[in-house]
Amino acid sequence: MLQTNLVLLLIAFGLCRSQTTSSDAKGTSQIVDVGYAQYQGAVNSHGNVEFLGLRYASPPVGALRFAEPHAPARVNGVQLANKHPPRCHVASWGTNPHSPFRSNASLESRKAPRSRSSSPLVTRDLQIPPISEDCLFLSVFIPGPTLTSSARLPVVVWIHGGGYNIGSATYPGAGPEVIYDGNDLVKFSGGNAIVIHLQYRLGLFGFLAGDDVKSKGALNAGLLDQQFALRWVQQHISKFGGDPLRVTVWGESAGAGSVLQHLIANGGKTMPPLFKSAMLSSPFLPPQYWYNDRIPKALYNEVVTKTGCDSSQNKLECIRKADINLLDSANIAIGNNSFIGTFGFLPVVDGVLIQERPLQALQRRKLNTRNVLIMTNAHEGTIFVQQERIDDVVDYATQLFPTLSTLEAKSIANLYSGLGSGVEQAAQINGEVIFICPSYAILRSLEGVGYKGQFAVPPAFHGDDIAYYFPSSSTTNAPPYNNTDFINSFSGAFLDFAVYRTPNGNRSESLLPTWPTWDERERKEIVFNQTDGSPVIRLESSFPAMLQRCKYLESIGKHIGQ
Repeated sequence: MLQTNLVLLLIAFGLCRSQTTSSDAKGTSQIVDVGYAQYQGAVNSHGNVEFLGLRYASPPVGALRFAEPHAPARVNGVQLANKHPPRCHVASWGTNPHSPFRSNASLESRKAPRSRSSSPLVTRDLQIPPISEDCLFLSVFIPGPTLTSSARLPVVVWIHGGGYNIGSATYPGAGPEVIYDGNDLVKFSGGNAIVIHLQYRLGLFGFLAGDDVKSKGALNAGLLDQQFALRWVQQHISKFGGDPLRVTVWGESAGAGSVLQHLIANGGKTMPPLFKSAMLSSPFLPPQYWYNDRIPKALYNEVVTKTGCDSSQNKLECIRKADINLLDSANIAIGNNSFIGTFGFLPVVDGVLIQERPLQALQRRKLNTRNVLIMTNAHEGTIFVQQERIDDVVDYATQLFPTLSTLEAKSIANLYSGLGSGVEQAAQINGEVIFICPSYAILRSLEGVGYKGQFAVPPAFHGDDIAYYFPSSSTTNAPPYNNTDFINSFSGAFLDFAVYRTPNGNRSESLLPTWPTWDERERKEIVFNQTDGSPVIRLESSFPAMLQRCKYLESIGKHIGQ
């Protein structure tokens, strides 16, 4: 069963099968001058102009390792933008049956369940980009065969998921398959939006924390990368025909978690504004500690040890100069040793970009925009839970949230008592605490102006919705439930929101009923499902018992780490 979980987790974070977008120059080329470089794009096989692998920041290497992103150096000549960029270094997800952080436990690896290396991914004859620290690139997809700088089209910026530790803008962290094809989103927009995919530093490269990083580096470097890319969009997207005043930032899982971070960034007062609207698909909010709390400091010390920097007077500088292979090994080992289904390196509260715990910021209604659409899946937590057997739900809660007291863990277990087997209770705890309840916390902070939906097409696990946003991710160019009306109604609603600021667009073929905003009184959301092969898309009430659980969980958010 653990092997099955691994496969599902890889799929959830975008490691799914796909066909590639043509990166060969076809048709008329386009050249855009962004000041520090001239980039030449091309018309692809979809009839759209694409610019692949545009550098938006300097390589984060040498003195810039663990530092905030810097502007790129000027390069002469025209740069061909016809190849997918190098992928950032990736870590791994946890396989340890015990949290290394509970009761100040040692970070030394314990015996963890091993998963076989077999995988259903299909190997394709593709030129796979290498993994590199020099990975701060983005790609731009423009509808139609002609770039018109005066078009002023709305812009959708996609942030990939992967638990802040795996994944890339186009390729997975492992395996050769293209997964996110921006042409799919261009198509769902009806050719009315420009799409951007961006990359950011992952694992310890993007989320190393602690006092040393605070004083001599940059906390939340991966989030700073994203913000830097969004500033690039504001500065340059008009040259590609985009409107910087109509930018929608969208992500799934940790990508949606990133969107949440940008919603609350800088105390909700990011200036100048970086986006007009936000869409969150399964927003990922694991424990987010202060940068100098016990767990981030323990992770930092483990990196110091694994890189042989224990005796150095300037430990961060020693890590900066460490061989990349040592850092890569530390990144993966620490990820593997995390509690099963969790990730090691995550965003922290740094006091500047992220000034307080996310739930605390939401309670204060400190947001950078109020134009928000949120989608969660019916069974978010299932793939993150070891399926063999869980007898002690209290123990599971303390493994998942190691800063909980036993009393608080018992309270959480009591909330879910009677809701199925121990495994089923654990899955609901994981899914509601980390994905679903944060969604309603965001909605409450919006005070009746946000939209809420649920993806419920069986099995409706975390990540199952990706195939509907990106149908090209499948070898068959279609998601599992291949119903054109459903796909257009579901995915089209997101792009309508990006284009029109409402999911209630002008699509006469849509099956979508009028989608109201969510508020505390009505609590209405659209559920996307199918029965016997027929689409079922209808307005339903949010589950009262679940909302009650969420309110309690939010009340102890400080102890969970949210």
